[in-house]
Amino acid sequence: MLNVLFINGWGGAITSTSLAGLRNRTVAEFGREIYAPPPVNHTETGLILRYIEKWKNAQILVGLSCGCSTINLIATHAAKGERIPFAMYFSPSMWCRVGHVRQLVERAAEVHSTPADPFNFGSRRLIVPVAGNTKTTFDPPIRSGRPHGFTPDSPEAQRVLFGVIRGSLD
Repeated sequence: MLNVLFINGWGGAITSTSLAGLRNRTVAEFGREIYAPPPVNHTETGLILRYIEKWKNAQILVGLSCGCSTINLIATHAAKGERIPFAMYFSPSMWCRVGHVRQLVERAAEVHSTPADPFNFGSRRLIVPVAGNTKTTFDPPIRSGRPHGFTPDSPEAQRVLFGVIRGSLD
């Protein structure tokens, strides 16, 4: 069993449908081989930490916008010995203090929106390692061409996520 947690940003009902859609496609693809509760809000760090500490299997975190910052916050506060084999960062927002990736995250993928995105002008790489982190592997950014908050609809990003899940289940 693999746990996949989807973390929403500030977009609310507008963009949450994009992340929820990816979660639903993930559940449809992998069924009972994974546990993926409905997306949680990025402000629910207590709930997310309880998930992380309770789950004994491998976990994949998927964040959207401010949810990307929550991934890094969780990695800062997770119990010693926890590991996150993969984190996918959709449309990280420079306004949400994205922060730096801790070595608890073994592999990270960043999915960009359009260069005109006011939350990440120019589609700059916002997901970087914290000082001293030489363990996390960073995929080349995926350029979705989709508006901020709708990057979870990217077929390329879904292909990468599904590939990681398949590899984790083997």
